[in-house]
Amino acid sequence: MSNDNSKKTTTATPSRLTTALTTATAAPKGGGLMRALGGAATPAAIPAPKTMDVKTQQALAAAQQRQKERSAMALVFDATASREDMWEQVIGAQKNAYREAAKLGPLRTRLAYFNGDGVHDRGAFDDAEKLCSDMGRARCVSGRTQIIPAINTILKSGDIPRVLLYAGDVFEENSSEFTELANTLARMNIKCFMFLDTQSGRDPLAEELFRTMANKTGGFFAILGDKADFGPYMGAAAAYAAGGDAGLLKLAQTNTAAKQIADKVVLRLTHNKPS
Repeated sequence: MSNDNSKKTTTATPSRLTTALTTATAAPKGGGLMRALGGAATPAAIPAPKTMDVKTQQALAAAQQRQKERSAMALVFDATASREDMWEQVIGAQKNAYREAAKLGPLRTRLAYFNGDGVHDRGAFDDAEKLCSDMGRARCVSGRTQIIPAINTILKSGDIPRVLLYAGDVFEENSSEFTELANTLARMNIKCFMFLDTQSGRDPLAEELFRTMANKTGGFFAILGDKADFGPYMGAAAAYAAGGDAGLLKLAQTNTAAKQIADKVVLRLTHNKPS
């Protein structure tokens, strides 16, 4: 139940963006585009001290392994009865999203959904076919929304994603708790891509809250109407999760949805920066 995106978009001048992309391409690994646009560069790996006891070595190795296993994206879906008509489209869109993202880098994805039977944390997937097969076994069951518990399930797992994508059509929970959750996600630097399906009607509260979460976290909000195709938006979110700013900007050259998201998620970084 979401409308088209947030407030007014501030667009970087073509010359500045072109310069940033050129600089990012030539920059050493670890923050090219962000540094070129004036943001903070991704920290380079910290070299290990020359002398390190066994326990410290083990702790460092474990931390590095956890970083490798961190999911790039979390998918949270409403699988209540009103979503049944959209479910097959979501599964198909996910397959296409993985194909695009595979060109940019690995896309480990964590899946959670809720229905009348509760919240279902399905774990993390590295393979699109397995993820879509798991989603295909889900059943849309009548019940109230459980967006907050579903997102909290992801956070409590310790597998903190860079991008969280949610698609649903209504909001039936505590608004204050949802706003506080949005603040938490913003502090954790998790960008939220929120999509409101209006095929069965438009929920003004859901629209307001989904838009707020997207804005607070530096993500993206869109409304999916009767003829809206969810696939390009999911593909753009996957491209960002797998390839960061550069991955999204690359896809934006041929994908309208990616361009819309890039205008919000990437180019806003140039706003209010010293010239």
